[in-house]
Amino acid sequence: MTLNAMAFTAARQGDAEHALDLLNQAIAIHEQIGNDWGKIDALIYMSFRVSEHGDEERSRDLWNQATTLMDTTQQHPG
Repeated sequence: MTLNAMAFTAARQGDAEHALDLLNQAIAIHEQIGNDWGKIDALIYMSFRVSEHGDEERSRDLWNQATTLMDTTQQHPG
């Protein structure tokens, strides 16, 4: 979740590339530890960041990955 927060800060400072890199790192860690909801959160946030930069197709793909994972996960947030 720290990487997600760092990505938010980087995006607010105008460093979109760094924000996306941090989110990719967060997604990889969430996958490694089996934290589906953390991965969902990072995918959704990444979807918004990508959309802001005009890549609607990639944004939809990220959003679909997140919603598919929501539909299939047995865990519940928090």
